[in-house]
Amino acid sequence: MFYNSNHEKCNPPNWQQRIKNTLKNLTKSAYSYDPFLVVLLICTTILYLFGNGNLAITDPVESNYALTAKEMVLSGDYISPRIFDHYWYDKPIFFYLELVAAFKLFGFTDFAARFFPSLFGVANVYLIYNFTKRIMNRQIARIAAMMMSISAEAWLFSKAAITDSTLVFFFASTLICFYLGYERRKTTGSSWLYYYGAYVCAAFSVLTKGPVGFLLPGLIILVFLAVRKDIKELLHLHLISGLLIISSLGGSWYIYMYLVHGDAFITTFLGVHNWLRATVSEHPRDNVWYYYLMINAVALIPWTPMILVKAFKKIKSTLAKNQNTSLLTLPRLRQDIQSLTTSQANPSTQFLAIWAMVVILFFQAMATKYTTYTFPALMPMIMLCAYWWRNNETIVRKVSIGTGIVYIILTLCIAIPITHKQSDVYTAKYLTRYTQDNNTVVVDGRKKYHVSTTFYSAKTVNKLDMSDKNTSFDPNNPPLSWDVKKMMPIIHISQLPEDKKMLLITDTNQFPAKLSRLNWHLTHQGPEGDIYINNKQ
Repeated sequence: MFYNSNHEKCNPPNWQQRIKNTLKNLTKSAYSYDPFLVVLLICTTILYLFGNGNLAITDPVESNYALTAKEMVLSGDYISPRIFDHYWYDKPIFFYLELVAAFKLFGFTDFAARFFPSLFGVANVYLIYNFTKRIMNRQIARIAAMMMSISAEAWLFSKAAITDSTLVFFFASTLICFYLGYERRKTTGSSWLYYYGAYVCAAFSVLTKGPVGFLLPGLIILVFLAVRKDIKELLHLHLISGLLIISSLGGSWYIYMYLVHGDAFITTFLGVHNWLRATVSEHPRDNVWYYYLMINAVALIPWTPMILVKAFKKIKSTLAKNQNTSLLTLPRLRQDIQSLTTSQANPSTQFLAIWAMVVILFFQAMATKYTTYTFPALMPMIMLCAYWWRNNETIVRKVSIGTGIVYIILTLCIAIPITHKQSDVYTAKYLTRYTQDNNTVVVDGRKKYHVSTTFYSAKTVNKLDMSDKNTSFDPNNPPLSWDVKKMMPIIHISQLPEDKKMLLITDTNQFPAKLSRLNWHLTHQGPEGDIYINNKQ
């Protein structure tokens, strides 16, 4: 039943009026002027873009993305990712298209590769400000935005040529649209535009990272509704039409890839990069229960020490009031824990806590663990901390300014040298100078292959295989193993040409034992390794 401002019964508004009212409410907070937010976004943009043109593309992750997008530009194929002239099914298309657009704008440069991650990082700061203002207030929103802008994880990933800043934007937007729709339906009954917005954002999340882009937000929503004892809300989520949106918008690229590339796409993308990562640890040493506890402690820097100090003081004062009671049996502590698992709890606090915990527990349950996986949990954790520190805006502002200055210094003094050390940019410059012709065979005999060599030099760099048998595989019939990540051109030691000029890259002072040192002479030594030329030329 609908009522007017005088609480009199009236007819429901037509659908045009509903759209107009919903769009008005959606944009009301977005366009409300806040000088503080404008200044913060400008400072954040400067901080995230600062030094990006001098941060080299690093191995092994950034270089894969950068080289794939570069080859897409050069080939003119903007749908099927490729690397080393082979189709590459590592990640969905959206982030590659970001890099393609940046390379079109700025050329094949370090700045271009990091441009859109930085912009999405700024967008995440804007996102957390507006969401916090909607469910809390403007003061807490300012605190949350400052905390987000200079948290270590947000700063690092906003300067890295990886998918995570983009993913967090769409992932968070999915959950934010859901919650605003949920909250609005409880008050006015009109929530459909928010729910459809969640499905659209989930579709882009799927195009950025894969099925987890809608499965994990869906799990968070399901747990939230279960805890709220409000599962019946699923009936109002427009599930059928929403899943059609995800299938058509987010699934269209997957359908195309399967129709064009067949089982090779399914085996590699879904089999290796999703199923295998979930069930078999790619890095067994990291598969420990405390892995993401450590990661999130680092992610929240510089706020981690402040969180620990405030928590310690809170516990100490509580224990002082209950001297004969242990920590785990404190009535207040039990009430706080129980308050998160009851339907009477504050829904916004409960939603944020469930969001963060489900993300962390979900990826903790996965066999393969990466430092980037729990990045989507950072936003709700920061919002909860901002509420906790709602009376400490001055302290947060001072810490933010100081940390921002520290980050600029770190970029100049540490980040730039480290990225050059983890990249092959200097070796690539040497190859560009000394391999002007296309007849020179470049061979990489180092323990770790550097994709950045090819990105910077535009030369075909063959990985030297010194095993007893050839370990290469057919890219059109990939195995269900981690070997599918080795897409680089491989040349077995028995296949080295004797009638061509060759350049051999080795680790510093570590010439391959199976090659005759007499047939090669050292021509260059650099921070990434040594370069030899064969004596027959």
